[in-house]
Amino acid sequence: MPTIDTVRRRTRGMGSDLVVEVTGDPAAATVATDRIRSLESRWSRFLPDSDISRLNAARGHAVEVHVDTRLLIRHACHAHEQTAGAFDPTVLDALVGTGYDRPFHELAGVD
Repeated sequence: MPTIDTVRRRTRGMGSDLVVEVTGDPAAATVATDRIRSLESRWSRFLPDSDISRLNAARGHAVEVHVDTRLLIRHACHAHEQTAGAFDPTVLDALVGTGYDRPFHELAGVD
């Protein structure tokens, strides 16, 4: 019986430690970590050219964004509806107001 290789990669994404583990094709680990980096480049509010940063800066004006970002927003709006507002993706001002105005690694006392 042939053995199936498992590849495990540790990476960072969206302020979190991540582990990508794939079984079978080792190249899939690269595909997965590249995808994580791609999504972070679109969705991090700490990257000035990301879709999310551009949307936040536009303050309600139209901004062209990637299809992945449109899908993210669609799901976030659906979650908002399904939870009767308990999930609210529109809390930027509150986050900044509490001091979460930069990445975790730059906040004092946060590891």
